[in-house]
Amino acid sequence: MQRTFLILCSTLALCACSSNPGFSGAPRSPLDGGPVVATLDGNHQVYRKLSDYRMLAFEDGQLVTNDGVVPYDLNTPLFSDYALKFRTIWVPEGQSGSYTDDGPFEFPVGTVVTKTFSFAADMRKPNENVRLIETRVLLKTETGWVPLPYIWNDEQTDAILTEVGGATDVQFVHTDGTTKKTTYVIPDSNQCQECHGNVDPTDPEQTKVVGLIGPRAKHLNHTYTYDGSGQNQLAVLAERGILSGVPDDLDAEPHLAKWDDASESLERRARAILDANCAHCHNPNGTAAGSTLLLAAEVTDPPSYGVCNPPIRSIDENHPTTFDIDPGNPDASAIVVRFESTEPEVMMPRLGRTLVFEEGVQVVRDWIAAMPGGCN
Repeated sequence: MQRTFLILCSTLALCACSSNPGFSGAPRSPLDGGPVVATLDGNHQVYRKLSDYRMLAFEDGQLVTNDGVVPYDLNTPLFSDYALKFRTIWVPEGQSGSYTDDGPFEFPVGTVVTKTFSFAADMRKPNENVRLIETRVLLKTETGWVPLPYIWNDEQTDAILTEVGGATDVQFVHTDGTTKKTTYVIPDSNQCQECHGNVDPTDPEQTKVVGLIGPRAKHLNHTYTYDGSGQNQLAVLAERGILSGVPDDLDAEPHLAKWDDASESLERRARAILDANCAHCHNPNGTAAGSTLLLAAEVTDPPSYGVCNPPIRSIDENHPTTFDIDPGNPDASAIVVRFESTEPEVMMPRLGRTLVFEEGVQVVRDWIAAMPGGCN
């Protein structure tokens, strides 16, 4: 068994521990049967309690993973009100996903991906006084991925499927010593499609389908701590049978910059922030495809990622902007205005945050301010 400690480095890291957390059996998918309830669409059977998956538990203030459940993190994660996040993936025994260097990995039916959101009372001490808020589950069924929100109870003993979402007040001391408070919003199962939904380009009816965002090469290609040592997590996923077809030379594979890594260029760090926070919608098949903005880090055409590109829709009279990115002028750049706003009709992303990612906005501001020239 592995015991996972919460460590804040903008994501969570794994530490090994020899004690047995006492799971009642191996991890399992609700598709194999068990104590299930119907989802709102009536087509899928899922567990009512997170504990029924036998993948995660919260013991002695620590998240615990069962055998076969592999943690991972992202080079640059989506900002979610400074919440700590812990991600895991599990595939049914004897099966594996397929690696690709472009786009999300493909996984077999029955695969379960989880992301747990939590807050420490003092983010400078992320191992102490941790409160779990929600665990989002993506279950791979025969008809695609099904999003399932689970909310942790007050006793912190289990999380219960709550498809209507919810909201809860949180307060914490930030890493800079200031106190932050907000009403953290837990999305309902339909809202999950806003970020995870993409149009299938081969479908003449342009039906939106739910897909993975994080599990792809550019996000996972970096070192993570497994069993007390740093290892490339793509190599670990291959070794543990989660992924097949992973190349030997991972240095040659795509990787997104870490937004707070000063050894990376300012441009790569800023583009990584926009990729992680915006590209799931701003892509050719995403929810915001009509905006013309393509914010994946691999897009190389400057107008496509906003430079001197007039927004399709102006913000409002209180936020005068001419271009998505106005070189040398972050204050007049629509991307910055939206990214540092909390007004519902102005802010981007529209879901998933109520606070401003102050440190990330500053990186984007610095990048735009350093751009030469202007727009004709």
